[in-house]
Amino acid sequence: MKRTIIDCMTFRKSVDSQNLSKINEPYVAAEFDTAISISEDGTATFNITSSVVDRQQDIIVPEGIQIGGFLKTPVVLWNHEADRPPIGKCIELTRINDGLLGTVKFEDETTPYIGPLAACVRKQLSNGTLSAVSLTIRPLEFDLNEFGGVTVTKSELLEFSVVTVPANQTALVIERPKEKAIGDNTVSKSMEEKEDDIEKDIDDDIEGMKEEERFINAVEEIITDEKDVQSEDEELMEKTLKRQKARARRLAIARLGA
Repeated sequence: MKRTIIDCMTFRKSVDSQNLSKINEPYVAAEFDTAISISEDGTATFNITSSVVDRQQDIIVPEGIQIGGFLKTPVVLWNHEADRPPIGKCIELTRINDGLLGTVKFEDETTPYIGPLAACVRKQLSNGTLSAVSLTIRPLEFDLNEFGGVTVTKSELLEFSVVTVPANQTALVIERPKEKAIGDNTVSKSMEEKEDDIEKDIDDDIEGMKEEERFINAVEEIITDEKDVQSEDEELMEKTLKRQKARARRLAIARLGA
């Protein structure tokens, strides 16, 4: 019998109404925008769950997730599309404080049918276009929580997928491939960020040129003012000399007449 996969919100409504009769085994897809790291060998590591309250007010307790069955067939899907071959395999699943850490090896690009999709997903994870994962569980024990959602205290992990839109806030990318390093500081920027940096540098240069121009203009004004003062002083001195000469002439004429 085909399993019915529902989201946490639908599951919560079913719990609220106590209407689980139409669902033989409720399978819930819980999404996480968790931290991931993409290594140079093409593998990716995801923090696939945590106990934080997601955007739908639901909590899946990591300590209560049973992983034994999953480890027998540790498939990683694209958007929970179980009718497609897996895009990768979980080669390591580790329990960490308040979460599960899963390392995925993606199918090679040359793999028939699914290879190109797996390579595309891996590339988009690497450049940040994709950054979310989602796990499918079978709830075993659960309660309504104080936030208006459901707290799943015990569950079975069936699979996890790389998805486009997350519901939980604990999962962006831990670390992506290094682009270049300056000392101990790693720099990894998107093309848009680089363009923004270039524009900012240009703006800073223009502003610097404006400041320099304002300084030069101020210096030129000071020099002009000094020249004006000097010109005024020379003009005043010339007038004073003329007056002194005129006075000397008048005194000389007066003495001759006497």
